[in-house]
Amino acid sequence: MQNDAPKPTPMGKQKLYKIKENSDSNYKIKLTYCSDKLIIEIEQEDYFPQLNYSSTFILEEIQKNDKWFRLFDTFDESSDTIDGLFEEKKVNIIKQENNINLILIHSEKNISDSIFQIEKKEEEKENDIMPKLMESHNDLRKRVKLLEQNNKEMKELIDKIMSIPDINKYISKASKNFLDGIIKKEEDKNLIFSWINPNKEKVSAKLIYSAQNDGDDPSIFHKLCDNIGFPTLVIVESTEGKIFGGYTRQSWAGSCYKKDPDAFIFSLDERQKAELILKDYDIYCNPTYGPTFGGGHDIYICSGCLKVKRSYIRSHSYKFKNNELNFFQIKDEPFFKLNVNSYFICKDVEVHAIIEN
Repeated sequence: MQNDAPKPTPMGKQKLYKIKENSDSNYKIKLTYCSDKLIIEIEQEDYFPQLNYSSTFILEEIQKNDKWFRLFDTFDESSDTIDGLFEEKKVNIIKQENNINLILIHSEKNISDSIFQIEKKEEEKENDIMPKLMESHNDLRKRVKLLEQNNKEMKELIDKIMSIPDINKYISKASKNFLDGIIKKEEDKNLIFSWINPNKEKVSAKLIYSAQNDGDDPSIFHKLCDNIGFPTLVIVESTEGKIFGGYTRQSWAGSCYKKDPDAFIFSLDERQKAELILKDYDIYCNPTYGPTFGGGHDIYICSGCLKVKRSYIRSHSYKFKNNELNFFQIKDEPFFKLNVNSYFICKDVEVHAIIEN
């Protein structure tokens, strides 16, 4: 016996999109493509009870008034192009009292925008809404409880971190830019980096010690700077406003002189670096000393360098190009004197780990 009942239209491919209206309402759009039919379903997600819209469109009817859809033999053929309109945000939604207009915006000349009017579904009965309301309420309670637990754990973690001694100093130092310290100008930074590596773009610096922030006791300097596995750049600023320092690939650990053929000291004021002329006296390491370069010493940073005038600089193991050695003059007196200690108080001493990429 032959069954003459009409066969249902086979379900085609489905596409899901999300779109935000000018009023910041969020809509979820589902397009179901069949050969000659297009089913459009829209949910307004930020409205309770949720508003639902749904309509079915016949291709033949749409083509009577829409030139753009006359380009396609089936709705399926238009799906990729409609995909592109959603990706390019050439889709608009206009909400009305009992329906929503979904507008596809076309850029082709003489082609009007495609407008689909999607009807609002009948509101669900109260008996249908209540179970959903209770489900939403229970889900909200779970989310609030989880959020409270997460906030409690986060607060405990923050309290533990903030209980670490001097944590604020470490946070401040970690976020500090090279030009936030003694060196203020990009050109000065580039000059110093070029002394380390002619290709200065490959050089970067990480502040690991500041006498102002960490303290001017040598034990702190050694704790933060010994055996770090990277070369170090020392920058000193005196209360007279002089800026100078040195560079070494050696570790500051131990109690002895250390060789370093790459070591140098410099005067930023004179924009010159001094090369080592007496080997074996490149840097001097001592647990009771701050960073110290050369024998004699060329640069010596004492304990309590921010308070007492016992740090000094002299010409001994390093030599500048200018033989007058007056690169650290204070008023008319040369600060960098041959075999004579020139004492100063430090305004700050910084040590940076140097990383070469």
